[in-house]
Amino acid sequence: MGIQLTFINLNIPFRIHFKHNSAERNSTMTILIIAQGKHCTGYGEGCPREYVTNESIETGRSFFEWIINKIILSVYDLDSLMIFRIEQKDIIKNNHACWCAIEMALLDLFAKENKMSIEQYLGVNELKDPFYYTAVIGSGSMESFKAIAQRHFEMNFKDFKLKISGNIDEDYSKIKYLKEKNPDFNIRLDANNLWDNQDDLFAYCKNLPFAIKGLEEPLKHKNISMLANIYYETGIPIILDESFIFLADFEEVYKHSNAFILNIRVSKMGGIINSLQIAKRAKELKISAIVGAQVGESSLLTRSSLLIASQLNEYCIGMEGAYGTLLLQDDIIKNPIMFGDGGKLISEDLLDKKEFGLQLNVDREKINNFS
Repeated sequence: MGIQLTFINLNIPFRIHFKHNSAERNSTMTILIIAQGKHCTGYGEGCPREYVTNESIETGRSFFEWIINKIILSVYDLDSLMIFRIEQKDIIKNNHACWCAIEMALLDLFAKENKMSIEQYLGVNELKDPFYYTAVIGSGSMESFKAIAQRHFEMNFKDFKLKISGNIDEDYSKIKYLKEKNPDFNIRLDANNLWDNQDDLFAYCKNLPFAIKGLEEPLKHKNISMLANIYYETGIPIILDESFIFLADFEEVYKHSNAFILNIRVSKMGGIINSLQIAKRAKELKISAIVGAQVGESSLLTRSSLLIASQLNEYCIGMEGAYGTLLLQDDIIKNPIMFGDGGKLISEDLLDKKEFGLQLNVDREKINNFS
């Protein structure tokens, strides 16, 4: 019997409503792929986002149905997977989230069959503890902002990322509130493609009450030269998320390497292998990166982000995600991967070292409950 692949639309409610400029949601929007081999089972996750890569659950399902038989006939180990992804690169690049889930499930399965961790199977660095996560706060009222910020103060976070609205009074008040609590807080802003033109953006940046560590995706236009110009005019590093998806995007980015910080999100990048290639190239070009997350990820994608951060080493300047059941009503993993005090995460305490592959204990009953 060959590999059997199953597509599941995973829908887990959030504990809190999450909002930013491009979207708002109160539950996950997740593709879960189960890869069943003769003796082992692999699991993979992808989070399609129409405002990021123009994908949805429906487009993912169509892609899965188109490609499943080709995978079953052609893919049986890492080498055949590497060949297959090159042969199918033109369609994969338009279906990054679903491919991410498929590829992760296959890698998890193959590593288990070979009795290796996924790092051992891929021949990359083992995880390097500890990892430190950023507090991410969505846009909303000041009252809501203070309540969420307070939870992070109680957990001793030092790094914050704020989803901004573009309203100077509203956004500046939130920045001031954080800095008044602790002037040593590091703050990044995420605009989610707010501005049409640079002049309005420059006006916003001109009077920022405190220095910020980065501004993510400020413009609606994904023009690398225009984004670089913002850095040259303001001195604020620009974090590239939707504007950086493919390895080929380095062709423009490296010309302005000092201007940019990459946001490497495994689902957005089209899986672990693409993300590894991007991390390797970022290190070669000495471009810093944040290992980001899609809102509502389960521990499967969180686990894959640890792998990527461990390859970036000192070029990983921040991590996002790992909220687990602080955001989700439940996780499909029996021991969810979540940060602790100060945003600190020690994988040694969370992964089951008796397991292979992703080293996670998946709860099939919970998958059934949320599918």
